[in-house]
Amino acid sequence: MKQWRVFLSLIILVLASFAFLSTLARYTSEYSGSDAILVAKWNFGARGEEDIEGEFYNKGFTFDLFDAHSVKPMDYGEKSFTFTGGGSDVGIVYDVEMNVQDLLQLAQGTVAQTPGVDIYAPFIFKITAAINEGAADEAPVVFSPPGSDQDGWFRPGDVETDEDGFFSIFDTTDGEPFFTPGSEDKVTVTVYWQWNVSYFINDTEVAAVNPPIVPDTSTDSSGVYLPYYQIAYDQYYGPGGLDEQRRNAAQAVADFLAEHGSPADDGTWIHYLSYQLPHRGQSREEEEQQPGPPEPAGHPEGQGSQPEPDGGDAGGGDTGGGDSGGDDGGTPCPVDHYAEYNYLVGLEHAAITACETSLMAAYDDYDTLAIDALVAKETVKVIFRIKGDQMVPGQNIPPTEPEQNSGD
Repeated sequence: MKQWRVFLSLIILVLASFAFLSTLARYTSEYSGSDAILVAKWNFGARGEEDIEGEFYNKGFTFDLFDAHSVKPMDYGEKSFTFTGGGSDVGIVYDVEMNVQDLLQLAQGTVAQTPGVDIYAPFIFKITAAINEGAADEAPVVFSPPGSDQDGWFRPGDVETDEDGFFSIFDTTDGEPFFTPGSEDKVTVTVYWQWNVSYFINDTEVAAVNPPIVPDTSTDSSGVYLPYYQIAYDQYYGPGGLDEQRRNAAQAVADFLAEHGSPADDGTWIHYLSYQLPHRGQSREEEEQQPGPPEPAGHPEGQGSQPEPDGGDAGGGDTGGGDSGGDDGGTPCPVDHYAEYNYLVGLEHAAITACETSLMAAYDDYDTLAIDALVAKETVKVIFRIKGDQMVPGQNIPPTEPEQNSGD
């Protein structure tokens, strides 16, 4: 398939940058009539799964979500990071925001013979969050993406973002997640990703994908392709599939030309049936008992017209020199070969069109366009930003928004 010749040399660096936005906890209290500065301990930090066990950092860090390997269609993987309150003296309200603007619309192109199709980087994501066993605080609740069918997978373009392209990965309907003062609990966020065109192909309005394709996020290998792609592969390359039908239709045309010759340049199709002339002195009855005219052996397609025994050819340019049925021993073939030929060619063209507008072609075209567009970009970033804000000393839960009075 054409896309594999392109994809194997591709390296896309998708960076997940964890920038910590926090406030140094400094408070003023009165001691013996004078002001003193109390600097609270602030240990809010994070680490990636490949960092030293137990080490947390509060200056931010980056990691390569795709491990710098060659990303190609149907790749998938996961990566985690962990953050903690670290036993800080104050409670901490935290949030994790994601930015995937670089994965939105990349280009327009022709998919399965349909021009002007919008192409997006076909990545989908699922995010989970868990807190350590025996934690004193509650685990944060991950948001439910629109259109995710409750399975948690989402397309970047379906999520509402702020003006900078960020959105929170947490559901804050019942309040923001937080660490209580002194908490050393650890929250681990895992990001699952897939290159999965089945989540994008229904938006293309390409005839090949009607009825709509049910997106499949399974990552169990099944034969040559992942399951979501396997149905398209079987439809195209399986026994009796579209590719076999195309090859059979082409062979039928070739066989017909081999048997009956080719049409002339002027579009006519006349060739002569030749047989042995009767010996002199034969009676009419003996002549009529001669075997019928045999079909000519023909010639392969593209080899020109087949010479006839009388010096003519099968293309109709020279019909034999003499009058038909005379001394040249030939008679025009009564069969309308041109109609038969056109019928077989029509079947071949229909088989070719079915291949070019198949689901397999749609996947191949979309994959190729997406890869080409990503290669043309200097970098592609998926950014995660962790934010931690202090609570006032002694506060164990974040304040709720005050209710608005409607007035008297």
